[in-house]
Amino acid sequence: MIKKIKKLKSEEFEEIRILKTNKSKLCKNKIVLFSLNQIKQALKFNIDINYIVTDSKDILSFAESKNIDGFETTSGILNKLHNSKNKIDVLAVCQKNEDGFLLNNDNVIILDDIIDHGNIGTIIRTGVAYNYNCFLYPKSDFYPYTNKILNSSRCTNLISNFKNFDNELKLYNFLKENNFLIITTSPHGHELSEEKLNYLKANYKIALFLGNEKYGVKDFFIKNSDYNFSLELRNNVESLNVGVFAGILFDKLNR
Repeated sequence: MIKKIKKLKSEEFEEIRILKTNKSKLCKNKIVLFSLNQIKQALKFNIDINYIVTDSKDILSFAESKNIDGFETTSGILNKLHNSKNKIDVLAVCQKNEDGFLLNNDNVIILDDIIDHGNIGTIIRTGVAYNYNCFLYPKSDFYPYTNKILNSSRCTNLISNFKNFDNELKLYNFLKENNFLIITTSPHGHELSEEKLNYLKANYKIALFLGNEKYGVKDFFIKNSDYNFSLELRNNVESLNVGVFAGILFDKLNR
């Protein structure tokens, strides 16, 4: 069904007006998509789109072809319905998957205060490519479906699972209560041999920590880890981008 709406405060836009903030999206378990490309990627992953809002006839035609409800509006109203600084031509609302995934998973990835959303999206996309799609974050307000994360992850975050924690201790206790082996990385860690890694993979559920771009993994987690290791770098290279670093670790874990 396609309906034309010309008022910002119309009843049909009540939900999407509320969803302007990430906090509201978290509370409502909703995700907002910001482009036709994101919508197409979501459909490829069998994500149900509740409805779209757009000023584009072409996008409305696409929505009709996919049996998605659509609201046609003006560009002025559309750009008042979101917080992005960039002009957009569509918004789409979909339902967030319910949590409750961790107890049945062998491995989880902890994004330890990683800040850059481009890096986060890259890690998610690479993780999903290697069958790691469960991610934990040590802050309760982390929202993993921002426009930048959607783009950099190529919407693989829509088929991933996320769980937030109020603080480091609650995250740590959760991992220990569910029998995860905590693995951290630091420049002063042990060298991780292939033999040791194969043993860990075969005998434990692994919680792999990826650290903040500037400070790395927090000292609390390193001190309380079951195994802390370093990745050997050559030619006087001191560090790698966390997204690149994650890709190397995922590859090692997947061998």
